[in-house]
Amino acid sequence: MSLLEWVRVAEDAREQQDDERVATGLESLRMAVGELVPLDRVALIAVDSPERARNEIRAACRRLSTRDPWKALAPAVFRDLVEGLISTVFGLGPLEDLIADETVTEIMVNGTDSVYIERDGRLSRASVSFESDEQVRALIDRILGPLGRRVDESSPMASARLPQGHRVNAVLPPLSLNGPLLTIRAFTRRVMTLAELKARGSFDETVEQFLIWAVGSRRSIAVSGGTGSGKTTLLNALSCHISHEERVITIEDAAELKFDEHPHVVRLEARAPNAEGTGEVTIRELVVNALRMRPDRIIVGECRSDEAIDMLQAMKKGH
Repeated sequence: MSLLEWVRVAEDAREQQDDERVATGLESLRMAVGELVPLDRVALIAVDSPERARNEIRAACRRLSTRDPWKALAPAVFRDLVEGLISTVFGLGPLEDLIADETVTEIMVNGTDSVYIERDGRLSRASVSFESDEQVRALIDRILGPLGRRVDESSPMASARLPQGHRVNAVLPPLSLNGPLLTIRAFTRRVMTLAELKARGSFDETVEQFLIWAVGSRRSIAVSGGTGSGKTTLLNALSCHISHEERVITIEDAAELKFDEHPHVVRLEARAPNAEGTGEVTIRELVVNALRMRPDRIIVGECRSDEAIDMLQAMKKGH
């Protein structure tokens, strides 16, 4: 073996050791930082100054960088470890890059070491994982907490919407036998037009013209299909053909419709019960209320319960 090959083998071995240390050292670093700077205090600081809270953690990590076992890590590896800790404490941890990827439409955390994504309608296993059920649970709490939601043994299921529009669902044991489960549905960042859908082969020109005519003549339209089949995409595309002289009211379980091109859109979103079991507002209540808001069109994003009756009554009145 040549000298260059020996060097490469040594470098590969060093990188593998560093990867193993990063994989096992994040939780240890979190605990060590917590001893220097209590993370509950950092959380309080983050409410008023997120950057100051991050600097507190970075300062604690600098102190730890001269101690075992972290001083044995290469500086670049330790920096990655620190940024990973900050993402875990303040962000979405291992899911941060997946959330930022616009091609990923769904993220499914099936326990600690099983994370799947949907891209272009196909499921594939992601390369990321969690260190423990506690890390997944902490992420769920961090997502739901600012939204006024929580999950525990008495209420082990919850659905919510992130500020950027992503839809979130969480399920905890004992309902889940695989540990804490988390599903994140990415919202549509850009509205596709009917012309684009036709170009992609979703339908031909005859169907495109029929849909444009149906919207323009104010026909009642029901869009149905399986998960990820493109229901919201089609609704957004249809919205581009609604007259700008009409008042549109959208009602959704979790707001996903965009309707950015229309100047007069009122958006309503249902609300789940709070931690005390009160404050729920159903889609049916919103549909009934929307009839009193002088709508030209009512668009209901989810219709799977009692609101179907009110939908039929609204259609009979011409909405």
